[in-house]
Amino acid sequence: MTHRQLISLWPKPSAKTLAADIGENYETVRKWRTRDSIPADRWLVIAQAARQRGLEVTLEQLARRKVAA
Repeated sequence: MTHRQLISLWPKPSAKTLAADIGENYETVRKWRTRDSIPADRWLVIAQAARQRGLEVTLEQLARRKVAA
């Protein structure tokens, strides 16, 4: 799963919803989606936000994408 696909797991509009969930600027998350790359220092907060929403996003998934890139 790509980082773009992970972002799209959030309810629409996914980048805005994820940004609100993690306290990040919408434009920053939108750029992550465009680049298909989420910085490693944000993985933990994203995995925690996903868990709160009942989404299956793990640190392992985020790391696998990074290694595959």
